[in-house]
Amino acid sequence: MNQLSVLLAAVLVVIAAIHFLWATGSAWPFKDERTLARTVVGTKGIETMPKRWILWGAGGTLLLAAVWALFLRKMLPVGPPRLVILIGGMALAYVFVLRGILGILPSFQRVAPEQPFVRLNLMLYSPLSLVIGGCFVLLVAAWPNWTWRLSLIF
Repeated sequence: MNQLSVLLAAVLVVIAAIHFLWATGSAWPFKDERTLARTVVGTKGIETMPKRWILWGAGGTLLLAAVWALFLRKMLPVGPPRLVILIGGMALAYVFVLRGILGILPSFQRVAPEQPFVRLNLMLYSPLSLVIGGCFVLLVAAWPNWTWRLSLIF
């Protein structure tokens, strides 16, 4: 499980770094902002990326999720209380799994109909979200005495 935690954290750090790069105004790996926006956001008629503070926030949230993956295996010397770590891990699992499921629904394509976003969402973004969410599920499930801790919540 420690290896899963480190791998998940590494994937999330890379995705966060890409968001930070976009927040600086880069269109990498595309030629211009319009192509980037149509590829990674995909909302109808999009021409520009979201405001930079949104991209900084998304990158920061992904970076926090990476740290949380390490918290779940007690791989960092400091962190929040154990129950907070468990609840946060469950929340991250829900968010990523929900994003993965919603992303494949036809109603999602009505909100974000631009190509190549639709194709990449079905082939990459939604499946990756499901895998990330599944990894968080596994890390939470491996938590010592997790069923007892869940009874504190529900």
